[in-house]
Amino acid sequence: MTRFKPLPLLLLAFVAFYLLPLGLHGLWIPDETRYAQISQPEFNT
Repeated sequence: MTRFKPLPLLLLAFVAFYLLPLGLHGLWIPDETRYAQISQPEFNT
């Protein structure tokens, strides 16, 4: 009887749901620039 090993399945799910979509969201989406503008006064003080 073989024992079910969840580690390969967890790694596959991590790659599929976390690493692959990272390239789909652009850096210049309007929210990203707004967040940069919000934190800029904190950085300048």
